[in-house]
Amino acid sequence: MKLPLSNRLRKCAEFVRPGAFVADVGCDHGYLSLHLLTQGIASNVYASDVNEGPLQSAVINAAKFGVNDKIKFYLSDGVRNVPRDFDTLICAGMGADTMISILEAAPWLKNEGYTLILQCQSKRPELRRYLAAQGYGILREDLAQDGKFIYTVMEVRFGSPTAEKELDYYISPALLRCGSPLLPAFYNRVTDGIRTIVEGLRRSGGEKYEEFRHILGELESLRTQCSSKAPRFNGVYLDDYPGDDSGDFEPMQYLLFFPDGRVRSCVCPKFCNPSGLYQDAGYAYFSMKNNDESWNDFQDGTYTIENGQLRYTLFYEGKVFEEGQGWFSSEDGPFLRSHLYVHVRNFEQNTDAPRHYHFDAIEQENTP
Repeated sequence: MKLPLSNRLRKCAEFVRPGAFVADVGCDHGYLSLHLLTQGIASNVYASDVNEGPLQSAVINAAKFGVNDKIKFYLSDGVRNVPRDFDTLICAGMGADTMISILEAAPWLKNEGYTLILQCQSKRPELRRYLAAQGYGILREDLAQDGKFIYTVMEVRFGSPTAEKELDYYISPALLRCGSPLLPAFYNRVTDGIRTIVEGLRRSGGEKYEEFRHILGELESLRTQCSSKAPRFNGVYLDDYPGDDSGDFEPMQYLLFFPDGRVRSCVCPKFCNPSGLYQDAGYAYFSMKNNDESWNDFQDGTYTIENGQLRYTLFYEGKVFEEGQGWFSSEDGPFLRSHLYVHVRNFEQNTDAPRHYHFDAIEQENTP
């Protein structure tokens, strides 16, 4: 008989150190507990559940797999009725509220001798925030996918909180280090969720709107780091602002794309000769100095190019300033990316508008 173990539970098992004494809280039918014992990962297991039906099913399954001598079962709300002589606690398949209530009822887990393996189904930022406030640190965090859902699994221990800023509650430093191929997709889901909140609060504005704009800006600063394929592209693009017969020109906006995934937006209030552009260490850049008054309105950000689609975000003082999504076109130009068409959303001015840029300077590199 093969154990029907999901990917998220397999990931939990990967976090268990060989020879660990495990308390599997919320064990359901006991599949994770049995996997740990039959594979020789855990030495002993306490399996508990708040519901008697699933717990009895786990008892039957343990007999089928011949591990009765290494597992004990407890009908328990959290760890209330579970002996404390284990060293590894697993809580899997629960929401943040349930996990927090279990930890709140067991302050004795605030001990460096216990390792917590938490697979949270919902409200992950709230769980990470609680852990940091209580003095727990996330040592490792990884991702697992079942169907269309992506789950996080974290290894937690009391004594060394790792969250230092609000961003860490959404994408933890441990998660950034995991190297999972699922990270880009997970990052996009987290960012899209915050973007939806920002859009919902956009009209009313206020403190919450500014708070989530700041979080979105912080998340966007991680886009290149979380991208499956960092862009390799040099280019300066000039917005097609119209001039008039008098020779006067409206302000021109330049977008500069760097090979490491950075983008910079600059506005020139008068016509500027492209000789103001130069190569700095192989990157496209402007010769902008503090005393050069012809350039102003700088915003920095990040960009990605995936499947031919460009997506960039500019932010100012930690808040999202502008977002753009679009595509490149060769049209009659000499390069694959001679023209850039973008739909731009400006959060500062509360506007949405299409924009057309044309390639202005700096040779492109490694065009996919």
